[in-house]
Amino acid sequence: MDNGVGHRQQGYPGSRQPHSPTYRVSTIMLAIYPLSPATLGSAIDLTKRVFDRPGFWWEQPGFVLWLSLRRNFVARSIFRLLGMGEARYWVVADETGLVLGVTGLYTYLNDPDACWLGWTCVDPEARSRRIGSQLVDFAIAQSQSTGRSYLRLYTWDGEEAAVARHLYQRRGFQLTRTEKLESYSLLYYELPVQQG
Repeated sequence: MDNGVGHRQQGYPGSRQPHSPTYRVSTIMLAIYPLSPATLGSAIDLTKRVFDRPGFWWEQPGFVLWLSLRRNFVARSIFRLLGMGEARYWVVADETGLVLGVTGLYTYLNDPDACWLGWTCVDPEARSRRIGSQLVDFAIAQSQSTGRSYLRLYTWDGEEAAVARHLYQRRGFQLTRTEKLESYSLLYYELPVQQG
C-alpha cells in the first residue's frame, strides 16, 4: 500500500494499524506508526524533553497526545473548548519501541481551510539522521488527503528552533506572520497543499 509519498508499508508489532510506512533513516530501518497506547508514554517523555515549557496543562504536548487517542464525547468536547476539531499523531520508533520522533496534524474550528502541524520533534540523541525531514514529509503527505488547502504551523524565533525553521523553508513553507511576545516571537508559516 502506498502512503502518498511513494514508500512501501510495513506492519508494526502490537499496533492496531495493519500497515505503517517504512523509511530508511541512516543505516537503520525505522517506520512511522500511528500513535498508540503502547507508544504514548515514550512519546510524552520525548515531547517533555524537547518542549520543556511552562503553561497550562491543556497547552502541554503530552495532554494533546493523550487526548488525540481518545475518540469519545468527552475528548471531542475538550477539543471543541480548545477551538480544535481533531488531532492525529504519529511516531518513529526503533525496534525496541523507543520513540525517536513525533509529528501530528490538527485542525482549528475557526480555520476550515487548513490543517496545522502538531508537536513535531526528534530525540536530540537521534538528530542528524533525517528523522525530522521524514516526519515533516510524512505530515505534508497526510495533509494532502484532508481536503484542506493549507498546512500551517507555528514555531518560535529561538536559536533552538533554527534547524526546524530551515527544514520548513526547504519544504516550501512561507513565513506569513510574526507575533512578538514578551521575550520571543512566534513565527507562523504556511504551505499550500495539493490534494492527493
